[in-house]
Amino acid sequence: MLKRIFFIIFIAFLLFGCSDLNNIESPRKSIKKVDEFVYAEGRWKALPETKARIISRINFTSITCDRNNTTCKEIISYVYAPKESRIYKNSILYSDNFTYQITDWTNGIIKAKWDAPVADVEITISLKDNFAEKSYRETKARGSETSNPDIYGKWVLE
Repeated sequence: MLKRIFFIIFIAFLLFGCSDLNNIESPRKSIKKVDEFVYAEGRWKALPETKARIISRINFTSITCDRNNTTCKEIISYVYAPKESRIYKNSILYSDNFTYQITDWTNGIIKAKWDAPVADVEITISLKDNFAEKSYRETKARGSETSNPDIYGKWVLE
């Protein structure tokens, strides 16, 4: 009987203890240069005017910019909760990889662009200001019939 009570308490603890996604933390923002590489990591935070809901509130990104290859590679992980996305019944952990082409790297400021099939995506990293931002705007320029240019977003790294 005592084992059964402990088992029930343990299951209840797991169900209630693991259901609060607000307590998930990620490493703090870090932007640094090492030789011809810039590394940026942290959590993207949507600015109030963001209409695109492509990045969940709980996320972590790691960006590596290589001056010699003129690319920035982003690895981003998301946790989508059911209240954020009607697609999922349960919380889901998801990861993406993106490669951006560097369009400018001067005075410690990097600008890079990815021409996704449905949107223009840009990242800017400033070593001087210890700042990074990401912008997104849907476009029909590459043949997407369902893109809506009124859907856009801007995030800052924190």
